Amino acid sequence: MQDVNGLRQIFSIGAFAAAIAAFYFLYQRQLGAVAFFLLSIYFLYLAMGQLSGRKGRGPGKRKKT
Repeated sequence: MQDVNGLRQIFSIGAFAAAIAAFYFLYQRQLGAVAFFLLSIYFLYLAMGQLSGRKGRGPGKRKKT
């Protein structure tokens, strides 16, 4: 299980570096998509937070209440 956490951390660092590179590219080109890009990063982190709470359940399985 520790390998999965290490891989997740490496993936997160890579995604963050790609986001910074894309942000710099958009800023350099002076495109109007910078605000949209920032919002997409925000919603990505919201989605990651939602998915991290689903440990141990497969797709379509509901939490027992």
